[in-house]
Amino acid sequence: MQAYGAKDVVIHTGGEDPMGTRVLGNGRPVILQVIRPSKRPGINDVYALLRDSDYDIMLDNLSRVRASAVIRMKARVRDYVITYRVLAITDNPVTDDNIKSLRDYFRNRQVVQVFRRGRRVRRRVSMVYELDGRVVRGRLVEFLVRCQGNLYIRGFVHGGFGDVEPSIAGTLGFGIRPIEVDILGISD
Repeated sequence: MQAYGAKDVVIHTGGEDPMGTRVLGNGRPVILQVIRPSKRPGINDVYALLRDSDYDIMLDNLSRVRASAVIRMKARVRDYVITYRVLAITDNPVTDDNIKSLRDYFRNRQVVQVFRRGRRVRRRVSMVYELDGRVVRGRLVEFLVRCQGNLYIRGFVHGGFGDVEPSIAGTLGFGIRPIEVDILGISD
């Protein structure tokens, strides 16, 4: 945004993605806030600038919005239903019976997440609507998780060091390490 003499650019997203997560499918809502530009960019200018960037992004439905749109977008995160694809390595082999029991156990299940910042402890409850999986090879497993938009997916897989309950690792009784996380779709 240097081209517009802007003091800064803030990127607001509808939710947070874990580090290294690819957002595929229909993408994620994003608002670019251009702070104090000397020249107000037009929609086509922004398209061109982002298309020429080093980021691998695609834009759809770009439009001008008011500042209140950021607040509305962030307030709706809980309402999003996200489908994740998680590739993980397990400490022990996973069987088809394990996958079936996970599928049954996590159908419409509430998951409690604990977040600590200093002395402050905050609990957040999220829903897991569906979970499915398959053994790719040996201890490599692929999970498909359809859940509420505010679920910390990596913590849900590995247990978040005891801060996510129930978790896939806790339910199976052995360690699981997510190595690849993709968002396949986001819906309201």
